[in-house]
Amino acid sequence: MLLALLGSLALALPAQAADALYRFTHNGQDLLAVGTVTSVGEGSITFSISEILKSSSSIGGGSSPLPSSEVRREIKVERGEALRDLQPGDAAILSLKKKMWGGFVLDNGAYRLDSTALPVQASTLAGEENAETAAVTFFVNSRGVFCEFAFEGDDGRVALTYKGQDYLIYDRAAGGIQNPQIPGTPNRLPTEPKGDDWFANWQSPAVLIGILAVAAGGAIALRVLFKKRKRRHTIYLK
Repeated sequence: MLLALLGSLALALPAQAADALYRFTHNGQDLLAVGTVTSVGEGSITFSISEILKSSSSIGGGSSPLPSSEVRREIKVERGEALRDLQPGDAAILSLKKKMWGGFVLDNGAYRLDSTALPVQASTLAGEENAETAAVTFFVNSRGVFCEFAFEGDDGRVALTYKGQDYLIYDRAAGGIQNPQIPGTPNRLPTEPKGDDWFANWQSPAVLIGILAVAAGGAIALRVLFKKRKRRHTIYLK
């Protein structure tokens, strides 16, 4: 039986990699974005988002993904050593954490995609395919519906668990990614960033806080001015 052959993810992968992949596929980041690199700077890359992904299962106590109204279509990501292989025109999916004053940093990893139009095939940023990228491929193509995976370490096999059934999706000895028939998969519509819309921008917390600060400052200034005028006395000359 497949269940007997496949171990748990934590046993099959190093603990750090297993935890990162689990968070990647269970809403363990501020933003999980599919898109294309438009430009590369010395310390950052500019990433044009075509789609925002959210898993069908959230990690307990994990951070909530940003709503699409707070995400601009084009974002800047700190490049760092981990993203050195990405170049303009590359398609990728990135797990990101939002910085306090705008911009993003890499959170639970990134994978190269062969395109941004589904179905896609994922690989490492160096272009390699393995058991982990097979799981990411099924996760992305289901738009986050498929998120439970079990790995058998030495033999390079991965099973997807969906609605109580297990499906072999990767077998290194049998040629890599497998394509099992998985019935009952919901057809999710794409979620696109809406932060470039002016009305959506006005609803973001940062803008609302700014509006409230300006309004409070104006109210204080008017009150001070009113008090000064109230102290004045009119003197009539006889």
